[in-house]
Amino acid sequence: MVVPAQQIDLSPADRQQLRAAFLVSFTRWEALEEMLLLQMGLRLAELVARDAMSTVIFQLLFIVMESRSELPDVVKAACRHVPGNQQLWQVATRLGWAPDRTDKPGEAAASFHTSLRALKELLSDANVKSHLQAFRVVFEGADRRIHTVGDYKDLHDRLHDVQRLSYSPILSARRDFPQGQTRIQLEIYTKKLKTFVKQLQNIVKRPTLDANDFLWIEESLEVALLKLEEAIAELSSAKLENAINTLAHVLELQPTIINSLLLRSVNDLDLPRLHSRLQQVAQTLQTLGADPKQLEWFEKGVRDLSVLDTELKMQMSNHRGWQAVDNNLRLVEISLDKPIEDLEAAWKILQIKLNVVLSQKAEDWAEEIKDSSRLLDDAIKTKNYSSIFLFFTTLQTIASDHFYNVDKDMKELCEKLRPLGNQFDVILQVME
Repeated sequence: MVVPAQQIDLSPADRQQLRAAFLVSFTRWEALEEMLLLQMGLRLAELVARDAMSTVIFQLLFIVMESRSELPDVVKAACRHVPGNQQLWQVATRLGWAPDRTDKPGEAAASFHTSLRALKELLSDANVKSHLQAFRVVFEGADRRIHTVGDYKDLHDRLHDVQRLSYSPILSARRDFPQGQTRIQLEIYTKKLKTFVKQLQNIVKRPTLDANDFLWIEESLEVALLKLEEAIAELSSAKLENAINTLAHVLELQPTIINSLLLRSVNDLDLPRLHSRLQQVAQTLQTLGADPKQLEWFEKGVRDLSVLDTELKMQMSNHRGWQAVDNNLRLVEISLDKPIEDLEAAWKILQIKLNVVLSQKAEDWAEEIKDSSRLLDDAIKTKNYSSIFLFFTTLQTIASDHFYNVDKDMKELCEKLRPLGNQFDVILQVME
């Protein structure tokens, strides 16, 4: 399981090892510049000034990327770019920031990435470049859509972090607030929320998104943050409840909206159409007498797009079902402190959503969820409140863990798409 960046406090030894691992692979400015551009779409010169590589890497990692909460992202990007750097992979794995090494869609993405690099080399020929200008709109469309998918996924991930690492712990702490250690706990969870809000604000400033579509960050999340700080300072349970209600409203509504936008963006990728148009590019290159070796890589990458398309569709369907479960788990959680009729109504809807995702599933985790659901159902029917809380917590933990893994798989696939978008950026620059 990937460890969220916010949970890691890098030690001096961690920093030294990470810096040393980067220096092994990026001994020249040009090598680091290429990695950032191809993997993240970033220009090194816009981030740090030229200097000795040890200084450049230190500035990039611990001054720029860490301050932007993107240190895990650049570590993953470096691992993908130099898969043979075992020193880097060991550090990344220990920190929880290593990407998946190999899997079928990952291999397909890598193959397509190689094909685009081959196309970039072919574009150095003026005759090839002029003939491929007609396909520029195809490259631009794929580039924009891939980046949009990645940006919506980043928004979705941050909201997931808000729920798991701030909202749910705050709900647990409120029962004893302001007694015991709950004030200190709330200060920790509020600080994490502040980090997530800042990250959300940075994401919606990206070129593919319109910040005006995400005013709820300012109008709701920032307001909830202010109320939490006031509640802690004044030891006010009323203000804490107010903040929780505001957060609950955001988490009931926005993950579903962003999930819909994400899935729509994945649909808009239209990889079969891109596959068809790139086949035409291959035919054009063949007519122009392109180098057979370069053309072979390009054609293989184009064929492997169908693997990515199949995986995307499967992941989308799975993710959509578990998003519905996750939304209704929150509704049941809120109903635990309400009249039993409200709880029964919320539970009936959750049962329907669970049946959809558990249909024909025989894995151990599915059996655990089914067992917990039966126990919770009996407890609700008999109005055994102590058992209701116990069995719901068990069910929520198992289901949330599985959804986290489903969500992570979807994220990994989107992360494999993002470098393709960055490669399209390079190709478009060459075609100018």
